[in-house]
Amino acid sequence: MTLSSFLTSGHELPTSRLLLSLTAIHPSRKVQKKDPPSPGHPSRMTDFVVSELVLADRTGECKLTLFDHATVPFKVGTVLLITGATMKRGGEKACISLGQESLVDVDPEVGAVEGLRKWAERERRLITKSQEISGEVLKRLEETVGEAGLYTLAELEERVREEEGVWTMWLSLVLGQVNLVRVVRRGMAGVGECCGIPIYSCEPTSHCLTCGTAQNLSINPAVIGLLLDETGALEAEKLQWTPKAWKELLGEAGALGILRGDKETGEAREINERVLQERITGLRFSFLMGWAGEVGRLCVLGSSLGLRPEKVSEERTSVVVHEQGSRHKRGKRPEPPDK
Repeated sequence: MTLSSFLTSGHELPTSRLLLSLTAIHPSRKVQKKDPPSPGHPSRMTDFVVSELVLADRTGECKLTLFDHATVPFKVGTVLLITGATMKRGGEKACISLGQESLVDVDPEVGAVEGLRKWAERERRLITKSQEISGEVLKRLEETVGEAGLYTLAELEERVREEEGVWTMWLSLVLGQVNLVRVVRRGMAGVGECCGIPIYSCEPTSHCLTCGTAQNLSINPAVIGLLLDETGALEAEKLQWTPKAWKELLGEAGALGILRGDKETGEAREINERVLQERITGLRFSFLMGWAGEVGRLCVLGSSLGLRPEKVSEERTSVVVHEQGSRHKRGKRPEPPDK
């Protein structure tokens, strides 16, 4: 049954079966429990380890708590078939638990496993904090740069909804809001993800609190708030940013300085960040962006100050109208015919 059905009434069945995908693993924590006294033995405190897993399917999300598991034997993306689970009430998120007769099958051979796994991967791409883009996807995007046209946000939305594949475009956008100082003060200048949990730090690398592996961090897109044009707005956090795009937007010194850790602290660092924030707020940049279905997000490949790069303006020598009549690649107006 689905998770929604289980939480509504299915938990009353002792043989209920849930097919769920593991989406996140929270860091383990130690908890103390007070054992009641028994004849001849006083009460005492017992230490044990608690691990919380986040499970989901197409109908909902829940937490599963494992006791005495310092290391969770599963990885994010694993599909679990749980038989005989029970429901725990309380808290903002629904919770399930395992009883003495509960069974857990890892990646079972049933028909719905592959569909659930693809759905979970698609959802993970939409909400992930990781800024990594595979080299193969970048190479395919770079091959289409010569065909990139200038779009507005409204025209871009129509094309993303109707077309698939790999393609690039230019967007002329204004930095309407920059949160550089606030994000750095909160220690969130760098961002990454591991075990389904976001990682924030002002250092270029940080360790995952769940599995302990070292992770390379990227500049947090939250330092840029909104990107605007005459037809709409776009949140920078919903884009995949490349290191090249950050260097062209903030300057090489600015991009490297954001993730410098504690090499420069105090008033001097705050002044530099505030100056950079005030310098770029309200400016119009031309962003080279790419779309690839396997990424599921717009990828920021580069940027330049101004309305539009000179090279691209020279290449656009005609106006191409789509069959639907709503999307255009802008460029030079054609010369009138000789009389």
